[in-house]
Amino acid sequence: MSLYKVPKAVLNSMESIRRNFFNSIQNDDKKITWVKWSKVLAAKKHGGLGVSSFFALNRALLFKWVWRSISQDNSLWFRFIRVVHGPQLQYRSPLSSSTWHAILREVNGLKSQGGIEAHQLNQLLELLGSVVLSNFLDRWDWDLNGIGVFCVKDVRNLLDEFFLPKGDIATRWIKQIPIKINVFAWRVFLDRLPTKLNLMCRGFHVGSLFCPSCNYSDEDVSHILFSFPLVVAVSQLVCRWWDVGWTSLGSYSEWLSWFNDIRLGSKVKCLFEGVLYVTWWCLWNFRNQSTFSAQKPRREVIFDDIVTRSFSWCSARCNSTFSWDS
Repeated sequence: MSLYKVPKAVLNSMESIRRNFFNSIQNDDKKITWVKWSKVLAAKKHGGLGVSSFFALNRALLFKWVWRSISQDNSLWFRFIRVVHGPQLQYRSPLSSSTWHAILREVNGLKSQGGIEAHQLNQLLELLGSVVLSNFLDRWDWDLNGIGVFCVKDVRNLLDEFFLPKGDIATRWIKQIPIKINVFAWRVFLDRLPTKLNLMCRGFHVGSLFCPSCNYSDEDVSHILFSFPLVVAVSQLVCRWWDVGWTSLGSYSEWLSWFNDIRLGSKVKCLFEGVLYVTWWCLWNFRNQSTFSAQKPRREVIFDDIVTRSFSWCSARCNSTFSWDS
């Protein structure tokens, strides 16, 4: 991917493999795609998971060679390129099969084609007309990361910023817990779990919408993870464990408002949020086992499971010695 433009069909095939893996789709299986793949690829600050696209990676790797050519113009490899292809960073013919010309063709394709960017460039040139330069040798400087050193990741992020969707709310991410738990919490926020209500909205016949455990409320994310009596009891135990006041909650938005009002140190609050995500994940697993497993799970071990998993995952991901008392 670092020397050639990857054909669009190949990029789509590669993205399809990743998308199927993410959605647990094997061979010709047909499953519901709960979140658009472009949303998954988008940066965390824009509400995605920050996976990034293969398109951006391919173009960023190609641009790496152009950057090396202008910043290391006295190197042996670029002197060879200059002898073979000329001193200018321009491709001579769109039909050329040269690897170097293919790289230049793709990089030139990323340039502005006019519009507002051309107008902004003209404004910039007017401002530069009054600038007096110091008496130093000209040099290229990379200005996307603040340290002046080229990084493929910077170009990749810039291209993703341009081509992928942007959300208004950043993805909440806790480094002390596994990725799968963070992804699950992200889906809770988006209301993209396969509850009866969501399945019905996708056109599936699910029979009664009532929660099979209580038979008096529709089975949606708010009920399963916030207002179901068992969930309330487990959440109260978790809050008592952390010495945090509990408030009756009915939805994710109410949970977020309650959590933001909690007064804890930043590091401790981050860990507590991770424990709450683990709580959701354990409760969701309990719901699935209760619904689909022949052997019904035991309610009395849910809290113990939350404590054990939280300690195991958090201690494995903390750099220093970890204990709940510290």
